[in-house]
Amino acid sequence: MSFFLNRNNKLLVFDDCDDVFKDITSQNLLKAALDSDEPRELSWASRNTIPIDQSLDASVIANIEMGIEQSIMAGGDEEGKPPKLPSTFRYKGRVIFISNLKADKIPQPVISRSLLIDVTLTDNEMLTRMKQVVPVIAKDTGVTESEADDVLNRLLNLAKEGKISKPTMRTLPAAINIMKSGMPRWESLLKYAAVN
Repeated sequence: MSFFLNRNNKLLVFDDCDDVFKDITSQNLLKAALDSDEPRELSWASRNTIPIDQSLDASVIANIEMGIEQSIMAGGDEEGKPPKLPSTFRYKGRVIFISNLKADKIPQPVISRSLLIDVTLTDNEMLTRMKQVVPVIAKDTGVTESEADDVLNRLLNLAKEGKISKPTMRTLPAAINIMKSGMPRWESLLKYAAVN
């Protein structure tokens, strides 16, 4: 449905949808949507699709698809059932897929049809980024910037000592929550805010 509703030159962003790579039908739809050959046609036959004669005039097909789209946007038919999607339609949109998976976990046919950009930060880059957003994290966690800076500096020291590795943007808020717990030895627990 997402591909169908965004078929006409729209940008479709999938974020945190890694299960797509585990399902062969989803993989095949994604491969078709990403294909470099034009026209890109997505095909999927199921109980929820209806065939549309692709030999019909393009304007007739566009009218049928627009009617289906309007029905979807209206919430379905009188009983609230969604309309059946076309079993085949042309996809002219673009796709951005945001994933935390490593490249070797993404199916090769998907990678070969994509521009893969790895934006993984090193530990030092991540800690530097945390420093840049301390005011936001402090506000979100209900502490002063000074308190957030103090916790971050302690994390930086632990990283230099090799006691923490692979910090993420969740590490500083987790460490601040440890500090806020009021435990007398909270500083010794900071190593648990990131993966060892």
